[in-house]
Amino acid sequence: MSLLALSYLKLGQHDESDKLCNEALTLIETKVGKEHILYAQGLKVLGDLRQEQGDYSKALDAYEKVIQVSVIWHDSKHLGVGDTFNAVGNACFKKGDFKEAEESFTEALRIKRLWLDDDNVSIYTTLNNLGHTHYKNKDLDQALKSYTESLYLQMKRLSGRQYDQLMGPDLLSTTREVIAEIQIIQRKDDEMKDFSSAVGNLAATLRNIALVHQDKADLDMALEVYNLTLAARKAQPIRDNPAIAGTAETIGMLQFKKGNHDAAMSAFHEALEVKKEYQGNNTIDVARTLNNLANMHFSKGSLEEAMTMYLEALEIKRLCLGNDSEDVANTLNNIAHVMFTTGREEESLKAYGEVLRIRQSRQGNDCLAVGVTLGNMADVYIKQGNLAMARTCLEQSLQIRKTRQSSNHIENARVAESLALVHGKLGEWSKAEEALQEALQSRKLHPGSSESNILDAMNRITFVKGQIEASGRSEEVSSDVNVPKGQIFEI
Repeated sequence: MSLLALSYLKLGQHDESDKLCNEALTLIETKVGKEHILYAQGLKVLGDLRQEQGDYSKALDAYEKVIQVSVIWHDSKHLGVGDTFNAVGNACFKKGDFKEAEESFTEALRIKRLWLDDDNVSIYTTLNNLGHTHYKNKDLDQALKSYTESLYLQMKRLSGRQYDQLMGPDLLSTTREVIAEIQIIQRKDDEMKDFSSAVGNLAATLRNIALVHQDKADLDMALEVYNLTLAARKAQPIRDNPAIAGTAETIGMLQFKKGNHDAAMSAFHEALEVKKEYQGNNTIDVARTLNNLANMHFSKGSLEEAMTMYLEALEIKRLCLGNDSEDVANTLNNIAHVMFTTGREEESLKAYGEVLRIRQSRQGNDCLAVGVTLGNMADVYIKQGNLAMARTCLEQSLQIRKTRQSSNHIENARVAESLALVHGKLGEWSKAEEALQEALQSRKLHPGSSESNILDAMNRITFVKGQIEASGRSEEVSSDVNVPKGQIFEI
């Protein structure tokens, strides 16, 4: 009955599994008692079920009793005890108790190595789990060590050859050799699924290694390993298209971060082609990759190509999400920026106005995204010479930022300085001084401000004070344009 409950669990039929498991435990308790190994085996299934249901505390209670009974019937080094410690590690990891997970996986690995060959799936899987817990515990060196050991054992299993524990360039060259071998290994049809899964596990471990290097800010090594990850994904006999596309996109992001725009664009194009192959042309995932490609073109100064891809992404997002989604607003924001850069101010304002409408309706009038959009609109108005409207947008943007961001946020200082510039152009020198004093305080509080930044801010205030004195009075000189206050401007 416990085995039947386990079968239902593997099929995802939790209610049926729960019912059978409890019936089995009641029967076993009646016949042989709770201290019998059969009861422990049923309790292990119940623990696995509770873990699947997300009740990790009850799962851990069950596993603790399983270990107690198993040690009595066998000993503390029994393989079944090791399997249960592995289950404890998984439950602790999902619960967020990474230190406890690390201890449990370490004990599981110690016991398994007493019984199993090093290239056994259970050994390298537990090493990967250990790597995950080290990573969560911010111990990147230990995470790298566990992942790398797992990688070598997987390569041994796939190629049948023994490898020394190497790092750096030797690791890369060895892995390339194994991936090249994988691509020419012939497998029978009935072996293909398991073989493809093993290659997929190898690729997943490579990705983990790359992620550690990325977190250690070693982008060159991260890119090397991500490229090996991509090669391993492509070597899988049964293609995992989502994983191929995701890896290519990650490579694109890192190449962009390093300033290698051509390499980034090539990677994003590969991701786009794969996504269109298995998803079709009109999915959100395709739209987001188009958006990334458009960003590449924009950064290279290819504004027409950028606009074409932004518009294509916008069309797909509207088709999939409707006209009022945040994703639509984000792409419209990019389009508005391209229009502003190319001198199409009226079209840019129209696009920013639509962004503003969506963000106000979805997030409220005083959300930070609305404040940012108002600042973008102010830039357009300044370029047009419409200083009164620029002033309104900047005043509202600054008010929102002061509410939503800390007083030492550098963007508060920058918006206040832009507002001071507009006040100055309108002859509102007292208000210009007030805004600059506010900017100065933000810069003084900001930990990244240099002495030259603060000195520049003080020099601006000195200049404005000179303008006030030169005008012969300190009161504000009003603008001829009457702009309504007290509400967020909408187009």
